[in-house]
Amino acid sequence: MSNFSESIGLFVKQLVEKHNLTPTEFGRKINKTSQNVLDIYKRTAIDSELLLIISKELNENVFAYFDEIEPIKTFRTAQNAEFDARIATLESEKSALQEKVTLLENHLADKQKLVEALEKLTGG
Repeated sequence: MSNFSESIGLFVKQLVEKHNLTPTEFGRKINKTSQNVLDIYKRTAIDSELLLIISKELNENVFAYFDEIEPIKTFRTAQNAEFDARIATLESEKSALQEKVTLLENHLADKQKLVEALEKLTGG
């Protein structure tokens, strides 16, 4: 998503440019002057409330910038491994349940055939 030798400010600048916004246009969206926007582009740290506003106005997850920076990268990797393991478990359970459903459907079909045969014999 970004080159992590860059600052969060430069990351925001790239997102703004991706949306073809000038500093003035972007400033209007986040209630800042164009000079403030240019200052944001130079920052190595940005207040989380401002990041939320920027995310909302650009419809982008600006916080994703931090996903590749330690220790968050390690946390995210561990979390993804947990999700992958849970998905594998759920897929296995789903497969087992699908097999049971198929067996039950077969049993039901067999029972329906028996009922039909009995009805023919009894005239019912």
